Amino acid sequence: MAIIITYENEYGQSVEFSKNSGLQISSISDLSSNTITISSATSAGQVGTTVTGQKIEPKTMTIEGAYRYDPLVRRKLIDTILPGVNARFHYEDLDAGIDAYLEGCPTMTPKLSDNPFWQNFQFDFYCPYPYWKDQSGGLLEFVSYESAFKFPRSFSSTVQWKITKKTINQLSYISNTGSVPVGFVARFKAKDDVIGPELLKVLTQEVIRFSDLEMQVGDTLIVSTIDNDRYCRLIRSGIETNVFFDMDFDSSFFKLDVGENPLRFDAADGYENLDVSIEYYVTYAGV
Repeated sequence: MAIIITYENEYGQSVEFSKNSGLQISSISDLSSNTITISSATSAGQVGTTVTGQKIEPKTMTIEGAYRYDPLVRRKLIDTILPGVNARFHYEDLDAGIDAYLEGCPTMTPKLSDNPFWQNFQFDFYCPYPYWKDQSGGLLEFVSYESAFKFPRSFSSTVQWKITKKTINQLSYISNTGSVPVGFVARFKAKDDVIGPELLKVLTQEVIRFSDLEMQVGDTLIVSTIDNDRYCRLIRSGIETNVFFDMDFDSSFFKLDVGENPLRFDAADGYENLDVSIEYYVTYAGV
């Protein structure tokens, strides 16, 4: 198996675990598994119990391995996997076509043996969000621009000609090829005045709607439905404002289901003045 694992901390320092680097990992706990806590309720005379909820727990992975002793390698491990410093644990399997990562922080920095020939290492990595995100991510744009200008060009004062052609696809589709529903970040950019922007999940009729929100030229409305990072922000003249309380009461921070997701954007007035895009990460329960 051609597997490359890279640990990169928030300072940009990284260390690679692979055959080529000489740092060989022998085992990683909970690479593919997740722990689920079940909530239940029982009434008098009931046979068994009733499940009232399920919670996917965060996880801590234990990484173990060995390397041929080299003082520079030992120093690199210690200086990269630092206490109190967030990091990204990147897993790439070239044979399986997997390129995904987890985010978190170490709960135990490298424990290194002192053998003068081969040294063992072990460290623990805590992941508050236990699912793996695809490295490449995805982007859907509802509005596209096609070039209509090319040479040779005859410039006429009587016949109309265009530099670009704008195409608005109010109804578009996202295919979530991962194993679990995922949140996303939606951006509404106003090219002119807009009132009441919204995004509809067609199959379930779940909606993100701001009926009374008035957007001006240059405004950007950003809505995130990502777990542990949900927000609604309006950026106007470089100033960011929380507009969560402008969202309609019947709105929801919906997710993209596994499979096809038809989505439709609209506005109470001026939808043609919006450029709308959605960014998301295909997510896997394990690798």
